[in-house]
Amino acid sequence: MNSPAGHRLRYHPLLTGYLLLGITTLLFFADGRTASSEPLPSEDSLIAGVPFYPQEELGCGPAAVASLLAYWGHPVSLEEITQEVYLEKLKGSLPIDLERAAQNRGLAVSSYPGRLEDLRLHLQKNQPVIAFLNLRWRLFPQGHFVVVTGYDGIHSMVIVHSGDQAYKRIPVETFLNAWSKTGYWNLLILPREVTS
Repeated sequence: MNSPAGHRLRYHPLLTGYLLLGITTLLFFADGRTASSEPLPSEDSLIAGVPFYPQEELGCGPAAVASLLAYWGHPVSLEEITQEVYLEKLKGSLPIDLERAAQNRGLAVSSYPGRLEDLRLHLQKNQPVIAFLNLRWRLFPQGHFVVVTGYDGIHSMVIVHSGDQAYKRIPVETFLNAWSKTGYWNLLILPREVTS
């Protein structure tokens, strides 16, 4: 009978394979997160002076795009932009219409599935971003555009212009849950001479 002290570990190919797979996966994802040449974002970022347009009922799209147009030196009245991007049949705006409104004014646009780290990097560069949230369920959605203006890492809050509130604080978990239901859609609007 072997005593526990005298028991030797034996080579197990399957266990070794799982261990190597786990290490490789960790290295891959760790590398993917830090491979960017961008510096890691600090805990806090807030862009002061982002124009705020309180939204009319169902007018979050026009209010969000008007905010960024004004921020980048292309002010527009809420009435004008509402006529341009609001669709009465839908009782709202489509993301493509927000993009087109900015492009028509000579601005560069980029819409893509974002990440919290991307938002934080843009905030550090003083580049507010429009995020599209779903405030309800996937089956019965309620889309809502917000302008992301800040991040508070200490208190885990995303700071947005939303509805009738400028610089509204939303818990990161709540924000990510609503954002995930739209595929993390966000819209970056920049002057053509500014690189993202």
